[in-house]
Amino acid sequence: MVFRKPSRLIAAMGALAMFMFVSGPAAGVGEKSDPKETKSEQVQTSEKATVGDAPEPGSKKQAPAPELPKVRDTKRARQKPTPPPQKADPKRKVEPPRSGAGAERIRPPTPSGPGTRGDTKAPGSFGRPGTKGTSVQASPEIGRFLDRLSSAGSLEEVRATFEEKQLSQAELQELRRGLKGSPAEARLRTLLANDQGKKTKGASRSLAALEARKKELDTQRVKLRSQKRNQAETMLVRAKARLPSAGRTIRDRTSSALAPPRPPAEGAPGRITSVSPSPVRIGTSLVISGSEFGAAQGRVGVYVGRDLEYCDIASWSDGRITATLTESIAARVGESEASGFVWVKPNGYDTGPSEEIRIQPDPDSLIPRIDRLSDDTVEPGLLLVIEGSHFLSERNGTVQMRLESGESFDLSITEWTDGYVAGTFEDISGVVGGTALLTLRNHAGQEATRSVTFQPHLVLRTFRFPPNTVHCEAWMSGTDRGGPLCFVGQKETSSSHSLFLDDGWEIIDFYVEEIDSLGWTGWEITRAPLLNRTGVHFDFDVEIWAEMYSTIQVRPVAVGQGPSGVDLWPMYR
Repeated sequence: MVFRKPSRLIAAMGALAMFMFVSGPAAGVGEKSDPKETKSEQVQTSEKATVGDAPEPGSKKQAPAPELPKVRDTKRARQKPTPPPQKADPKRKVEPPRSGAGAERIRPPTPSGPGTRGDTKAPGSFGRPGTKGTSVQASPEIGRFLDRLSSAGSLEEVRATFEEKQLSQAELQELRRGLKGSPAEARLRTLLANDQGKKTKGASRSLAALEARKKELDTQRVKLRSQKRNQAETMLVRAKARLPSAGRTIRDRTSSALAPPRPPAEGAPGRITSVSPSPVRIGTSLVISGSEFGAAQGRVGVYVGRDLEYCDIASWSDGRITATLTESIAARVGESEASGFVWVKPNGYDTGPSEEIRIQPDPDSLIPRIDRLSDDTVEPGLLLVIEGSHFLSERNGTVQMRLESGESFDLSITEWTDGYVAGTFEDISGVVGGTALLTLRNHAGQEATRSVTFQPHLVLRTFRFPPNTVHCEAWMSGTDRGGPLCFVGQKETSSSHSLFLDDGWEIIDFYVEEIDSLGWTGWEITRAPLLNRTGVHFDFDVEIWAEMYSTIQVRPVAVGQGPSGVDLWPMYR
């Protein structure tokens, strides 16, 4: 037979039956009792029944109640309820219970530190900022190394820490994993933000420095042109002072143009049959043939216009006279062939025979000669003064400049005299300077030449080469670029594209412009380009480097000077 422990309901029913047996049927017949009181009485009666007290003697004997099994104390029998199963936290590691009797479940410690939920930091763990409860476990050795980095006071201390430790490749890999998002990385960024490091070599120049350099060159060029202009104007004043007086100049220009009068011949002996040569040139001998000139030497004169000049007598006879036209006659004749009369005045007479002749100026007097220039370097727009002789002043001639390339340019003449010429070459663009030939041609067709240097109008051009960048776990302009951690530095040598300067262009300034830098960086021009050379191959080498947690970006810059209208590089035409 199987016995089971009575339930609470059975115990309560037993207690109620005992109460009714003891109290009798009169108790509660025809009355309504309070449920609470009834329940309390039931509990008390149940407790008495549990003890099993006997009825008092003399009382009415009743039938004994059936014996009930004893009821356990519910307070003592109450056990700790089993909690319902909970969902496992995937981010929380739960260690398995220990084996054996009495094994208890052990809760793992909560990780702590920056970016975690706890208040204590687990050894060798570094939380990544912005995460919850995540950390990269590192070995104790690397953990201590990261602690030293996070407490570093300067970049020098960081460098010394790396040099002292001499980490292996495996340790570097472990450090790389543990550094990301750690306090040590935040500390390195703070040090870089506060200390911009140093430039080991080279010197940075900005756009302002470039503009200042160009302005300086422009100022020098303007100053030089002003000096040349003043020099030319001073020379022009002196050349004017050396000219003959105005009255003499007007007479020289106008007397030969007037109709020459026939010299008087009444009452004088002699007759001219021929004059040779014809025409006759100034400075040459003139032979006069005729009769009755007389045995004694008389005089021979030449009328040019209304002016009379006497000749030098070489020989005299009754029928033949040889005379030479002097330079004084050349002043009357001028720069072109002129008409006149040769007049023979026998000795003792005031009149005599005459013959019309054609007179040519001395060829040597028609050949111009350039003595000096206001400047042997000819520039467009600047006053040029040419001083010399025999430029011939009756009509203007021409002055032309011919370049080595074959191009020619004419001088715009402002003044032309027999002793000087002044003018300017208009603005010339698109041609290259160099040696040129200056040719002065007078109206008689005679020429004089002079070698000069043509300097075209120069302009400045700036050419910026593509930038070069080197970074070691660096961030450009505050933006993290990622990449492998750099502990030993990065170095790079950049060479420019091979370019040939066009004719007339030269590089007058070259430097490296530092666009951006952070940390310990530097650069050096290891092979400098050729400066102040035209039409040469232009190239160079620049070495740049960046050490740990540093970055640098540089750009080579060249400043060229060349003629207006000609490109700096042939490839950019």
